Amino acid sequence: LAVLTFAATAIHLIRQPDDPYPLVLLQQYFVGYGVSWLGAAIGALWAFWLGFVLGWTFAFIRNLVLAATVVIFRARAELERARRLQLLYRTTILPQAEATVASALAAYRAGQVDFMTLLESQMAVNAFRQELITLQAQEGRAWAELEMLVGAELTREGSTP
Repeated sequence: LAVLTFAATAIHLIRQPDDPYPLVLLQQYFVGYGVSWLGAAIGALWAFWLGFVLGWTFAFIRNLVLAATVVIFRARAELERARRLQLLYRTTILPQAEATVASALAAYRAGQVDFMTLLESQMAVNAFRQELITLQAQEGRAWAELEMLVGAELTREGSTP
């Protein structure tokens, strides 16, 4: 932009030094500009500054939008991860662990396993339930983060309150 302003003024001064009409309008934007060699330098400085500010502003806004997009995608991925793991725990892991406790209890009553085996299987069920609650909290955090980023309350389809 600076080179263009300087070149346009220089070419105009070389070709038509007495008719400043088309370029004199730059005085409205660049303080101190005139259709002269000094004006060309002042115009180039103003154009450089303007180009720098516009470029910096564009880059800043672009980076801000990209950063917000990354944060939204990460929150969305965390939400999906928490949902899928909750489904896995509810449909597969917890039922299998509870079946293991029932089997260990029956084996304990029959005298085939010791009490520690029964206790360990029950502790595993408790640990899985605790992990399920942790996943529910992670889902809630991800929802809260998404709502904060969007600035509005989101509908929660397919989730438990």
